Amino acid sequence: MNPGIVASHLTLTSAPRPVVEIISSSPGWLTPTIAVLGLVLALVSLGWQVTTFYWSGSRVRLQTKLAFSIASELIILDDKSVANMAQVKPEELRKLAPVVVVHNRGRLAVTVQSCTWHSDTVSMTTRGGALGDVPPHRLEAHARFTTGLEPANVTALFRASGPAPTDGWWSIWPSIELGNGKTVRGEPVKLPVTGDDKTSLSNGLDAGEGSTTSPS
Repeated sequence: MNPGIVASHLTLTSAPRPVVEIISSSPGWLTPTIAVLGLVLALVSLGWQVTTFYWSGSRVRLQTKLAFSIASELIILDDKSVANMAQVKPEELRKLAPVVVVHNRGRLAVTVQSCTWHSDTVSMTTRGGALGDVPPHRLEAHARFTTGLEPANVTALFRASGPAPTDGWWSIWPSIELGNGKTVRGEPVKLPVTGDDKTSLSNGLDAGEGSTTSPS
């Protein structure tokens, strides 16, 4: 037989491929558990973002300071100057005024409706007798607003508060009413007692400058 003829009738067939079956050794509850944990973490992250977005709308911070009021200008004192207050002449103390710096640290604007100053027994809300910026005032995001109490009104507030403190220092602090209905209280500052503060208040406050109320 001719070898060339026999070769022409041969067909090539491929060898059968082995079938490989992958069997997982992990329990059946692991995959659903991982999926549930992933969903929970996603919901927690979303809730945190919503909360942060809400509370960052308008965040107001107050800083109470002392300042000298000279020719309707405010000269805010630093901590070192306040520490040396005992060296200030009595006539200069009459120009001393409390001020509050309102800082909107949020991302949305807020309105400062009013500023009220408090002693231990009396409160005063200014009506045109404020130093610096006068409320109501629209405070944009990251902006600052500085308002203070006229020295004459400071004296009137302390006179209406009763006897002068025996330690020689008055305590006064502000509260700011915002347009969203919230009230923010500032930290107190100390002002020295002067001779004017020891005089009783006979005629009340001048009309249009402010009003005093006893705290409830």
